[in-house]
Amino acid sequence: MSDAAWVLTSTASARNRSVFNESGGPLTSTSLGFPCQAGISDQGRSDTILGNSICGFGYPPQNVPNVYIFSVDTTLARSPLSLLNFCF
Repeated sequence: MSDAAWVLTSTASARNRSVFNESGGPLTSTSLGFPCQAGISDQGRSDTILGNSICGFGYPPQNVPNVYIFSVDTTLARSPLSLLNFCF
């Protein structure tokens, strides 16, 4: 589980929302001991994540070694639909 601004469960949606994190922290430790953070975390099934603005130092578009930072985290999701989620 991650430290997320929005957490979705089954058949939920996040549309046209704005998420900002300029500080980059705090990060939540996962069960494996790695820090993790997400703007939107999808932990359900058949969820829709569409047209969200997810910006700031806390949600970089690139991978950071040994730190799991996502703008949209779908690692625990089943059949997610994630489209058009950028920093805008």
